[in-house]
Amino acid sequence: MFIVICLLLASCFDKGDCLLTSTTLIKVGLKDATLPANAKSVTFTSIHIPGTGILYDDTTMSSFPIVADPRVTEIEYVFQYETRSDTLVLGYTNQTLVLSPDCGSYLYQDALEVKYSTFGPDKVIIRNRRLLTSVTLNFDIFL
Repeated sequence: MFIVICLLLASCFDKGDCLLTSTTLIKVGLKDATLPANAKSVTFTSIHIPGTGILYDDTTMSSFPIVADPRVTEIEYVFQYETRSDTLVLGYTNQTLVLSPDCGSYLYQDALEVKYSTFGPDKVIIRNRRLLTSVTLNFDIFL
């Protein structure tokens, strides 16, 4: 009986798992520009996408996710903090991948890049260009 149960359970894995690893979250880390190895906590008055809505309001953080919109390939964010307001425009590609005939297709964002930034030259550093659940950080902002 034990052998029959093991064989039945093993057959469940014949088709493979449909593991969805894509995400629409872009993971951001803040770093101290004078001590680049150190994280920096910043109180943001707001972080928003113009014309869409506020992502964060009066929040102190050193790392956080921002959302990518799978309907477009470029998105603008406005960071308001202290006495500053900085704009960051990120670009990415949307790819539809078929994991298997049983799983269907999924949309992945890839090739993350900085299109425009008012943070200053070399202040936004891309660490990982793919938007995946396994990625802990997509880019750092040095403040």
